[in-house]
Amino acid sequence: MKKNVPGVNVLQDLIDELAAAPKGRTIEKGIKIAGRLIRKIKKEKLCEGVHIMAIGQAKLVTEIMSAGELG
Repeated sequence: MKKNVPGVNVLQDLIDELAAAPKGRTIEKGIKIAGRLIRKIKKEKLCEGVHIMAIGQAKLVTEIMSAGELG
């Protein structure tokens, strides 16, 4: 995304964390990272909400919401 989506900035720490996931576990790791970020946004009241885009993986949105402790 960092290279292909204009205006998107992904922290290198997050890229490294995802890259370090065991083979075949990147989606699971991505869901955990997203959940952690959502919980932080909620806790610190950094914005009014989040927009979840699971491009090509719409079925994962509910898992991401659960990981982020959203409804």
